[in-house]
Amino acid sequence: SATKQGTRKDVSALLPPGSVKSVAALASRGVCAFDVDVFSTADNVLVVGHPDEVRRRLHLNDAPTSLTLEDLRRKDGGQTATVSEFIEAAKDCKDSGADPKLSGGGSQAKLRLLFELKGDSATPH
Repeated sequence: SATKQGTRKDVSALLPPGSVKSVAALASRGVCAFDVDVFSTADNVLVVGHPDEVRRRLHLNDAPTSLTLEDLRRKDGGQTATVSEFIEAAKDCKDSGADPKLSGGGSQAKLRLLFELKGDSATPH
């Protein structure tokens, strides 16, 4: 809806996209569907974000896929979220407009996630 779209823009202006805080803020405002880019770090942890966007945001010379989770968090102040942290933050989404027939009679809506695995787009695969 237009209100939820506005909510996404408002939250993304204040918090890094895909961070646990931004996901929790969106979920608490009724956003229950997420299209999520993920990539694997050098230590094989799936994290939320598009490698190109992360590279630009953190001013990296190398692909973020070449860094460990700890390296990424050190560079972004701890904002990088793992996939499991993202799911945990999003799972309690509350949709005041949820159809009671679809949500089991309450305001709890069904969480919908679409994960898209990204690689290092700077390196041909």
